[in-house]
Amino acid sequence: LVHNGEKILLLKPFIYRGNYPIKTLELPLGGTQSPIHALALLMNFLAVAGANHGSARKQVSDFPIETDGSETIKLLEYSTKIVGRMVGNAPGSLGLHPAVYFYSDNGRRLPDLLMGMVTVFKKYLDNNNPTFFKRFTSKRASLEELLVSKKSLITQALHLGRSKIRVERAAAMFEFLISQEKDLRELSEGELVKAIMPSADSKILSFAGSPSKDFSHETKSQIYLRESIINSLKCPICKGLMLPSQSVSYDHITRVQDGGLGHANNGQLTHPFCNTGIKN
Repeated sequence: LVHNGEKILLLKPFIYRGNYPIKTLELPLGGTQSPIHALALLMNFLAVAGANHGSARKQVSDFPIETDGSETIKLLEYSTKIVGRMVGNAPGSLGLHPAVYFYSDNGRRLPDLLMGMVTVFKKYLDNNNPTFFKRFTSKRASLEELLVSKKSLITQALHLGRSKIRVERAAAMFEFLISQEKDLRELSEGELVKAIMPSADSKILSFAGSPSKDFSHETKSQIYLRESIINSLKCPICKGLMLPSQSVSYDHITRVQDGGLGHANNGQLTHPFCNTGIKN
């Protein structure tokens, strides 16, 4: 997928099963590059992007047969618009940190969270509602703190439901969290679980078993991601986490229209949307 001439990192950089334990934050939105997984991810993504507003996502068989491919082109263009809101250097990009939003705490990809976010972004792009992305940005720092600290709980709660509804429940969770007036750090675990799976008991127990004396690949990945995320750059505008290699904007601290010049002391790294959609 390409957006504004830039490659969108839906399936890149390549991460294979052999790249475990995780030793990099350079993770694609979509996870591993197994041809089967990549095709399944693309089909699911297009099904969500191609669904009519308020209706269930389409299956491949639901799309009409075309003679000229024009509708396919429209769908691909709209799909890149959605992904371009999530990653990349285009002005509207929120630059979501993949390890925070779409991977477990031990580096396993979580496609339900990815498709849940796609569902939410599509909804507000369909509605042409730019205020949602500003509200997202205002909640971003506390949202990311919650996602990092409660990732295991979120994963367990999602898996209480049937696989067919997990994307919808992930989308409901993101909308619930972004709409909260109170500080997300004040949110109880029971409230979080209910937002994901309303019928669930608020107490979810994790049976991890007794660890061995040696570090497993999963534990090594968990340690790496924990330490790396703690030390990640933060956007000076929204205080959210950044991954500049995948999404960055070079911002004049004192704006050009206010007399700011292009020297290093007047520059800072920000999310693209924070620079163009919030500051300006």
